[in-house]
Amino acid sequence: MKKALLVFLQIFFVAFSANAQNRKVISTYVESRNIYIRYSDNTTKQLTFSNSDTNPFILQKDNSILFIRDAYGDVDNPKAKKIMKVNWNNSIEKTITAKKPFQDGLSATYYILSIENPTLSLDEKYIYFITEAYAVSGELVKVDLTTGKWNKLFDANTFELIKTGQYKNLFLIGKSEIKDRGRDTYYYLINEKNEKLKEFDSERNYRSFKQSLINN
Repeated sequence: MKKALLVFLQIFFVAFSANAQNRKVISTYVESRNIYIRYSDNTTKQLTFSNSDTNPFILQKDNSILFIRDAYGDVDNPKAKKIMKVNWNNSIEKTITAKKPFQDGLSATYYILSIENPTLSLDEKYIYFITEAYAVSGELVKVDLTTGKWNKLFDANTFELIKTGQYKNLFLIGKSEIKDRGRDTYYYLINEKNEKLKEFDSERNYRSFKQSLINN
């Protein structure tokens, strides 16, 4: 009897494990500022419990979810941010970066006070975002998700990474400059080397170009 029960439990465990391994994570979402995932069989799992997490991204190659956590910095900067990831198999968390490698000219701190438009690279190796850097402009940065190393790309107030088509992996940006119209926001198509490939003479034409990418 005991042997039969043991065999049954072994078969059940193998079947359960095989089913769990075959489940694929198909989406991630935030509820009460905690990170959840949804599997292909429509079951869900809560991964974080800090009530301070946002902006989750699926890292399929790493079996992890990338996310941003609001955290305490110091007395002068009580609201700071960290970029983290959590493994969806064991819920173990890892901090990728909690500080800038430079002291910004706006807040005079190394803490990350803002992460604007966080965007995962197409190869899932980096995250792009705009953070505080200057009095009139932010800085578009690229952070390595393996090493946590920062790479400052160029100053920008807004950006979008183009993910498909002939302009794939290029950026649409708006940046504050003093030019023909005086101090204003000027718009460009640009690459990571800060080479301006296209300049738009107005926000209207910039938006028309963006719409053409969607239509095509």
